[in-house]
Amino acid sequence: SRESECVVMRPSSTAQLKMHISDTSNAIHQTKWYCKISNWFRLLIISCLLCIIALALIYHDVSVYLFTNFLQWMQRNLWKGSAVFMTVFVACTVAMIPGSILTLGAGFVYVHVLGHVWGVVVATLIVFTSASLGATLAFLNGRYLLRECVLHHLANHPKFQIVDKVVQIYGFSVTFWLRMSSFTPYNVFNYFMGCTNV
Repeated sequence: SRESECVVMRPSSTAQLKMHISDTSNAIHQTKWYCKISNWFRLLIISCLLCIIALALIYHDVSVYLFTNFLQWMQRNLWKGSAVFMTVFVACTVAMIPGSILTLGAGFVYVHVLGHVWGVVVATLIVFTSASLGATLAFLNGRYLLRECVLHHLANHPKFQIVDKVVQIYGFSVTFWLRMSSFTPYNVFNYFMGCTNV
């Protein structure tokens, strides 16, 4: 049964301690995936992100309506709106939702409220800060939540191992040029680098 697979028996005597340690070590490596709480936590996060993306796509009209109202609310409450905007932008980056519309919306709002010069400056700083925070969180998710799963499934794929090795050796150069490339998806790139040895 599943319960018996998740339970490790304690040794009944001191003489069996060595054998128990060896068996425990082997059991840890052979533990079923559903016995690890961290795996369920990963599945929960991934499921929530997929649900958010699916709902945004299915109810497209509602998404546009909410976005338009949000921009109008930002114009009336610039400071609070900026904080909420950064939170939404970071969440979209982590959820791999393109932030191009948010970037354009921020430019429109800040230019309308602060003028052409200061509006562009403030919008650039806020979008840059939000994108950096979102990219950092996405990278950490890829490194600590998804890396083990990805490596397990790609263990038999030599091409990924070669790419991983190249990134490990030439980390800064590869990261810089891939980030500068217009063909590299920004949101996917953050998770990809988190799954490598960079």
